[in-house]
Amino acid sequence: MLMLSALIGLVNAGWSSAPVWAEGGGDEPRVLVNEGLPSAAHGLVVLEGGKEVLVADSFGEGGKRQIWRVGLVADEITGEMTVGEVVVFGKLSYKQPGGMAVSGDGKVVYVCDTAAGRIYVQDAVSGDLTGAIDTAGLPWNVIWVKGVEEEGGGKGLLWYVTTDGRLHRHDLGSGRTTLVMDKEAKKPMVVKHVFDLVLHAVTGEIVVTQQGEGRVLGVDVLTGVVRVLAEGFANPEGIACLQLKGKEVVFVIADTEAGKVFVLRESEEQVGMSKELLVGGLEFPICVRELSGGGGGEVVVSARNGQGVGVLIIVDAGGAMARRRDEPDVRK
Repeated sequence: MLMLSALIGLVNAGWSSAPVWAEGGGDEPRVLVNEGLPSAAHGLVVLEGGKEVLVADSFGEGGKRQIWRVGLVADEITGEMTVGEVVVFGKLSYKQPGGMAVSGDGKVVYVCDTAAGRIYVQDAVSGDLTGAIDTAGLPWNVIWVKGVEEEGGGKGLLWYVTTDGRLHRHDLGSGRTTLVMDKEAKKPMVVKHVFDLVLHAVTGEIVVTQQGEGRVLGVDVLTGVVRVLAEGFANPEGIACLQLKGKEVVFVIADTEAGKVFVLRESEEQVGMSKELLVGGLEFPICVRELSGGGGGEVVVSARNGQGVGVLIIVDAGGAMARRRDEPDVRK
């Protein structure tokens, strides 16, 4: 059960019923509410080591399609986190802002504007536009990866997926874009209905959520081979990859239609990965991102409360996995 203080916070946030924290979890989920947040955030990134997040309002509530910069303020004594200042990020007019990524040094934000067919390059502090990448197709979501030393000219790589299901690699140094190819079929690799993507911290695969099929897939970017990591979701959307302090790699999945957040981890008892409930009873959880690095395992999830107001939920996935590591897989 949630602590009394957490219950009071949930009632104030407008929940008709409190989120259900799965037995054996870590600290209770913290719900941060602010009237300025969109109720259907289709893009989310974390800045300043977890002190700020950017939230993309893709479909323009109130007639505006923009990105919000949301401050996260932690109490110096209790560590309790609240929403601070909420302001518009930059001055750019977007057609349909969505997936976003942040460079390794935290200085640059890459924003997919799907309807515009571009990825905008913006300064993470000022929000000023510093460049634009014309994409091959309509970009839906994007991640930044470091790459090996000779790739990206020190700037890294972007991996982005377009609405036609093709996966692209953009070298930020040379400006060259290439497609992931199905080597056996000798044609571009295509996975339909991809919502989000993340780099596997160990295998180097690009792991994607597939909405229409309710699956999580791993894509080998060298061969185009696709393998099923997990299935049986109602509508998986946001995904984050966490490498915990014990070196265990887990994935956190927002299942929008089910109103739940799951954890995937390697299982010795079955082929693929085990699926475990982390928190349920949510309304419209969409995006999920690691709150800060270092193996702590906290994630931030964008969702909405029972009154349709956008909220951010902070979940201790690492604490939950530490407590369950030696338990049998019984949560589905």
